[in-house]
Parts: sequence; C-alpha cells; structure tokens
Amino acid sequence: IGEAFEKIPLTGSKSEAREIAFNRAITAQIGGDRNATRLTPDVFKAAMEQSGNQIGDIAKRTPIQMNESAMVMLAKQAAEAEKYLPSDISKVVINYVKELNSKGESGEIAGETFRRINSQIGAQLRSTSNGDLRHALSGLQDDLLELLVKNVSNSDDLATLQVARKQYAIGKTIEPLVAKTEIGNISPAALMGAVTNTAFKNGMMARGHGGDPEIKRDSELLDP
Repeated sequence: IGEAFEKIPLTGSKSEAREIAFNRAITAQIGGDRNATRLTPDVFKAAMEQSGNQIGDIAKRTPIQMNESAMVMLAKQAAEAEKYLPSDISKVVINYVKELNSKGESGEIAGETFRRINSQIGAQLRSTSNGDLRHALSGLQDDLLELLVKNVSNSDDLATLQVARKQYAIGKTIEPLVAKTEIGNISPAALMGAVTNTAFKNGMMARGHGGDPEIKRDSELLDP
C-alpha cells in the first residue's frame, strides 16, 4: 500500500509495473478480466454484470419465505428510513418495503419477483448521485441479499452466491473510484480512503474485515 504514495513515473518504470499489478489485484477481487492492466469502466462494468447476473440467476429460482425474521427486517428498514432520512429518500425505501410485503402476502415471494425488485434497487443505486439515497438503498439491498442467502438450499448455488455477493459488494465500494478515472488507474491511497471513509469501515479494516459483506453493522452504532 505504501508504495503507491510514490509519484507514478514514466512508462517502463518499476512503479508502473506495481501500478499495473495493483489494479490487476483489485480487478481480480471483483471477478474481472485477469488480463486487464487497468480497471477501466468497461472492465468494471463487465465484472459487475457478471456477479449481478449470477446473483440474479440464483434469485429467480429461489422463492423467498416471508417469515417473521424477514418481516422484521423489512419493518426495520422502513422504520429507520422514516426516522433518519429526508422524506423524499425515506419514501423510496418505504415504497420498496411495501412492494415486497405486498408480493409476499401469501407467505412467499416468487423468485423472479424478488430478482426483479432487487435488480430495480441495484439499478437505482448505481444511477443516483445522492449519497443519502445510495447509502439507504445499499443497506436495503444488503439485507435482501442476506434474505436470499437464508433461502438458498442448494449447496452449489450457495457457494456461487457467496462469491458473487462478495465481488458485487467490493464493486459497490470501489465504483466511485472507477468513475473518477477513465484510464482505470486506482491508487492504493484512493482505495484505502474508500474502505476507511466511515467509522464502521475503519473499524472493520482494523479488525481485518475490510469490505467484508458478511459483517453486519450493529444497530448503526459505528456508522450512524
């Protein structure tokens, strides 16, 4: 990490080789093209589509049980949105929660329906420039993916889902960095900033869990 704080010299230098190696390593973390020398928007898009499609394929054949745990999770999302977010943003979250509850009135949400709603949330998350909305939708989607994990019974699907989910989560973290560099050069300094830009992320990094989607924040204590 420390080596990236050097100035990147001219082509052919050892520092450029480290730069390429670093960006290849990040690309591998999101399941991208291992032959890519830079994490360009095209490389990033292909990687995110791959992990997103894997999640979607598993979701569409996995019915989601609307048990007490699922209903409590959705109710918490709606309550926290109403309490802490501006009204225009809280309405977005609450409307998604209402739609999910409506589709699950029979006690189960069809896999294809769940996949569609999750994809819609993901698309809105990626397209918005509003940081509060991005944060809220990211939290909602994380909970929905947790719900999906709990409903997958096939061991092969579960293993694939866990990998794809982690790749997708890392991709969401570095997406703002990719957007800032057309040539696809992400520096270690920029990456460190992205994974430690909140108290929660900073704490997870210190504990060796930086970017780990399996670690859930505890009642917003560290990341209000």
